Amino acid sequence: MITGMSWGALSYNAKVALAKGAAMVGSSNTTGDGGMLPAEREIDLLPRSLTQAIDCLEQDEVVKNALGATYAGYYIQTKREEWRRYHNSVSQWETDNYLGVY
Repeated sequence: MITGMSWGALSYNAKVALAKGAAMVGSSNTTGDGGMLPAEREIDLLPRSLTQAIDCLEQDEVVKNALGATYAGYYIQTKREEWRRYHNSVSQWETDNYLGVY
């Protein structure tokens, strides 16, 4: 449960992600006096892939400043490599279900 805290210092994207997660599990999303503004409650869709999520992170100056430039760059690079490896892999499920078909 996310309560008793102010989201005032977080970026718009971070606020949206926290609000969506709290709403999905039926939890409170804020009781702080720095909570989301009414305009910020109009939630867009979450990123559809890890690539889109990383792109959003790369544009979020608040998160990058909180992590520090060096670690943020390392983290973003690591997640891009993780996505590349995942995207280029063939899962056991795919092998079991498609190898005999094609």
